[in-house]
Amino acid sequence: MKFTAALALALAFFALAEARTYNKCGYKFAVLTATSRNANGLRRAFTTFQNALGGIDNGNEAGPLFSGFRSINWDAEAVPFDMPFNFFDKTVTRGAVFQAAKREFRVSNPVPPPVDDRFDSLLPKRITNQFQTFSPKRLFTPLVKNRVTQIFKIPTLNKRAKVSGMGAVFVDVDLRRQTWMDFYTKSGCLLIRVFVPPRNRGLSFAGLYDLNGKPIIWRVVMKLGTISVQDAGARYRGRGDVVVLDDLLYGEPAL
Repeated sequence: MKFTAALALALAFFALAEARTYNKCGYKFAVLTATSRNANGLRRAFTTFQNALGGIDNGNEAGPLFSGFRSINWDAEAVPFDMPFNFFDKTVTRGAVFQAAKREFRVSNPVPPPVDDRFDSLLPKRITNQFQTFSPKRLFTPLVKNRVTQIFKIPTLNKRAKVSGMGAVFVDVDLRRQTWMDFYTKSGCLLIRVFVPPRNRGLSFAGLYDLNGKPIIWRVVMKLGTISVQDAGARYRGRGDVVVLDDLLYGEPAL
């Protein structure tokens, strides 16, 4: 599926959307970005991206498979508040491994406690009151720094993998060009830096996929705003943009 001006116009009825195609590192790919004040407004862009990745969510099925995508919405009660970096590789077989400073990650609204609602156990409520969810009701963040890298593995196999595309929902992006995604090939070529469009108190989506369905993405680095959750919780003085994540989706991991 190739994004066109007509598709971007159709998406604009549901969200502020932009779709562009590129040719770099020897690959042709498309980038979709969108914003909305709420989840309903962003859903059309998200569904469009799902269809671009094959339209079928493979859940926890053992890989390798040859079509479809994997997704993470954080919402299952089994996901712990202090989530291990490889939880969605070893415990839940989605082929996703996360890297960040000190391997510290948090997922909001845990069951059982600690009591937390959209990270209000870590951040002032004047920040968390601006957070909403795309899929109810849990959110994800690295803790120590405001950068997180996602790498991919074949689900149930301990083998690094590539994917044909990856997208993410960002929560409460306030500042332009301060939240972004870097997409790298296995050879280390930077396909593109995608700046996530801002939507104060709203939701933003950004994603990239290969126009020929080839697995081209080896890793994705995401920068979330200008200050980490840990730093904002310790010394927030009304300056800085705290951004967290909701749903992720990515093409079926392949060798």
